[in-house]
Formats: sequence, structure tokens, C-alpha cells
Amino acid sequence: MNRNISDQKLSLPINEKCSVCIIGLGYVGLPLAIQIAKTTKKFNGKQNLSRKVIGFDINEKRIKELEEGIDSTLEIEKKEIESVLEKKFLKLTNNLEEIFEYEVFIITVPTPIDNKKKPNLSLIENASKMVGKCLKGRKSNNKIPIVIFESTVYPGATEEVCIPIIEKCSGFKLNNIDQKKCFYCGYSPERINPGDKKHTISDIKKVTSGSNQISSEWVNNFY
Repeated sequence: MNRNISDQKLSLPINEKCSVCIIGLGYVGLPLAIQIAKTTKKFNGKQNLSRKVIGFDINEKRIKELEEGIDSTLEIEKKEIESVLEKKFLKLTNNLEEIFEYEVFIITVPTPIDNKKKPNLSLIENASKMVGKCLKGRKSNNKIPIVIFESTVYPGATEEVCIPIIEKCSGFKLNNIDQKKCFYCGYSPERINPGDKKHTISDIKKVTSGSNQISSEWVNNFY
């Protein structure tokens, strides 16, 4: 993601107080949403965390099941889901308008392969379109939005497929000099092994990157 950026000071979301939307609540997205929601109240051992976390999924049935504490992927136990929901650490929705004003979007939708073993990018393409609509519909320009991809994709897919979709749907540009029409991008591949109760999301080391140095540092600090 080598694109030119300005040396001016940019207004990024406050890491310990940002609003975070996880798009796609499958075996990757749900554990991530739960982990962010229930994470320690200390940030780098110094500051209190007060992030606003929402989980988004287009599947209304999935949202209703999760609101009842039922995870059909069997990754998260009912009591854990109920706990974060009851404490209002996490909100669930399938209404796109509810996430327009969020500052950080983490895309965790699946990328299956077809019978010819070619990647099906339709879900991540649709998720990119939704993020683009959110950026276009947002009323607040106080912070530069950050879009993080966790979906497994082939090298180059983020920059060659996903980012152009976001740009087209939003009118924003990656690493733009104009802060009011700028977004940053990060990538942190999911490394969850479905059904593995020993090596959970809180135990697996994350690999992170960003569309420039500023976003790289931000994404790394976030995780």
C-alpha cells in the first residue's frame, strides 16, 4: 500500500476511546467482538479503556440468536455472550445506519473458495461497499476512519479490490491529503482455528500492518 500522504498532523481516533464496529459475526468476528468488548480496563497499563463496540451482521437470524446467547458456530459460550450484552459492553445490529458514525471498521467476513479452488470475494466486496456507504453517510469528520481487514485474502486483494470499492462508494481516498475525505487501512489476518478451545483469540499473536506508518502504529497499538 505505497501511496503518498501529507506530513501534516492528522486526527486519528483515540485508541483507548474509539468506537469500533466488527463487520461479520462468524467464527472470527464474534470472538473478536467479545474480546474487544470484555478487554481489560487498562490501556498500556496506564489509561482506562472506554471503547464503544458494536457487532454488525447482515443476517438478522444470526443477530437474534446471539441476542439470546446462542452461537451456532460453538466458539463462544452462552454465559459469555450474555455477560457482555447485559453489561452493555457490546451491541449487536443488522441496521447499517447504526454504524455510520463509527471510527474503526474491522471486516471479518469469510472468503470461501469455489469448486475450482478460486477465492470467492463476494462477501468481502459487499462488506467493502457497506463501509463505503458508512463513510459517505457519516456526519462527523472529527476523526479519520480506519478500516481493518481480518478476512483471509490473497496478496494484493486489499489494495487492488477492497480499497477501490471503498473509495468508489464513499468518495473518500486512502491516505488522502484532504482529511475530510480520507481513510486509513490496516490488515491483521485472522489466525483462529475453529473449534480449538486451547489456542483462543486472546492467546494467539497478531500480525498487523497499515497503509502508512501512522496507521501501522495505530493498528498495532489497537491490537
